[in-house]
Order: sequence, then structure tokens, then C-alpha cells
Amino acid sequence: MKEIRVSKHARERYAERVKEKNDKLDMARYVIENEAKIDKDISAMVEYGTLVYKGPQRWNEKNNTAIEIYVNDLWVVLLDSKTENVITLYKVELGCGEELNLTYMNKLMDKIKEANGNVKEIEEETKKEIDEYTQIIQDTNRQINEYRFKINQLQEIAEGYTAAIKANHSKVALAKETLIDTIGLLIQKRMF
Repeated sequence: MKEIRVSKHARERYAERVKEKNDKLDMARYVIENEAKIDKDISAMVEYGTLVYKGPQRWNEKNNTAIEIYVNDLWVVLLDSKTENVITLYKVELGCGEELNLTYMNKLMDKIKEANGNVKEIEEETKKEIDEYTQIIQDTNRQINEYRFKINQLQEIAEGYTAAIKANHSKVALAKETLIDTIGLLIQKRMF
């Protein structure tokens, strides 16, 4: 059995919902006097319950904490996955009697099992494809890196030729300067 902690809120809900302590003072007194028993009972609900969900609280926009939901008969226990702290518990009551509650829970549990089975089936079906796509992405990224390296090499070559062209232009400009200076000697630097 995994070790869980029980929050004050969960203890109060136990006192209120299991022991029907609706008065705040009675509830507080019961929790203080029976803390160990409450923790043991709630732990048993988790231990002997069925884990029906483990994941983020997507239906709660304010809180996206990862939770575990256990069902034990008509009781639902919510547990924080990270801290293993029981958040709350409640009994499913539709207000139409125990028999209807049990029928509802049995049908709902069947739907949950079907949905969980569907998730596992789709995960298995798509695993091979996901693995193949992951490999393609890795190969593509490797090629991109190779092309980047080759591009860098080509840029360095182009920069080298650009520098050579500039050096050649400088040589031509120097030669033209020398020609102009020599012509200046010929015309004795006279302006016409």
C-alpha cells in the first residue's frame, strides 16, 4: 500500500459526509478525536478502491494539478498525484435511493473502463507511427545541421572570394594611380 497523507479538508469532508457531522463544532471535535481512524479509513478507501483516472484536472481551469481519482463502491476519493495528499472525498448520491446510485455507478464505471481501454488502444495503435515520425524528425534535424554546416562552409568560401575580389580591385586602383602619376609626369601636371 502506498503511503498517503490526508488533508484537513478531506478529514472534515469525512466527518461531514461519512459520519454526518454537519455542525462545524461537532465536525471539528470529531476530526480532532478521530484523526488516526479517519486517516486509516480514507487510506483503505484508496487502497481497496479502483484507480479510474490519473492526470491533470482539465475540467478545472483554475487548478491543473495532476490528480488520481479512486472509486470505492459509491465513494470517490481525489488524491494529489505529486504530494500523495488526499484532497477530498464524496459519496455519489443521486437522491433516488441506493439501488439507483449503484446502478448509475456501475454504468459509469463501465463507461470509464471503456474510455480507458479506448485510450490504451489508440496509444498502442499510434505508438509505431509516433516512433517513426520521431525518427524522421531526428533525421531531418540531423540533415538540417549538416546543411547549416555546409552553408557556413560555402559562406566562408564566398567571403574569401569577396576578399580576393576587393584585393584585386585595390591592385587595379593602385595601378591606375600609378598610371595617372606617370601621365602627370608626361604632361608635367598641367591642367588644360
